[in-house]
Amino acid sequence: YAEWLDPSNEATNRLARLLVPCDAPGLRAGPVSRRVNDARNQGPDLVQSLGNLREETYSAARRTQHDGKIFGIGFYKTGTTTLYDALRLLGYRTINGDKLGSYPGADDGATLIRQIDAGDCRLPTFDLFDAFTDNPYFHIWRQIYALFPDAKYILTVRDEDRWIDSCVKFFRHRRVRPMRVWMFGPHANPARDEASRQAWLDAYRAHNAAVRDFFATR
Repeated sequence: YAEWLDPSNEATNRLARLLVPCDAPGLRAGPVSRRVNDARNQGPDLVQSLGNLREETYSAARRTQHDGKIFGIGFYKTGTTTLYDALRLLGYRTINGDKLGSYPGADDGATLIRQIDAGDCRLPTFDLFDAFTDNPYFHIWRQIYALFPDAKYILTVRDEDRWIDSCVKFFRHRRVRPMRVWMFGPHANPARDEASRQAWLDAYRAHNAAVRDFFATR
């Protein structure tokens, strides 16, 4: 490093020999913190492997982890992706929504919607994963509870004003996916108009109230 970084070193021939690919056995690939995506963040912890962190910090958590299903039943934009990342870090096979390619046969939710609307909530993903976040899981939490009463259920919430502002900003220019049409019909885009924004707020409030009321005595 000293030879390359020395500002007084003008020996280009010697410097040129440093411009070679790193020896492959010396490279190691692995997940790191998302904080690395922001140039304002600095420090060696940014490139610390989360794999190492999992081994060193979460070994005790893995030994005592829940051996049944875990369902994140918080609404869109309430930290569901962060919960997904945390569950994966703890060693759970976790799925977040039904994006194309998220598992064999995933088709943006179209097949799951047809199955649920036909009255069958035993989704194929239940055999493939341990933990579940986002839609359709938060939307059919009652039916899931009937199938898995011993599972763990996690409700994530946000201040509703910040939540709806986040939804409007996030979904404004995004493709309207089948799951949102399934839930909201013509109000699938919360940025469309005031009626759509209000429909999302009403659904958010009703969802959180129903979940809290249901689990208050369980």
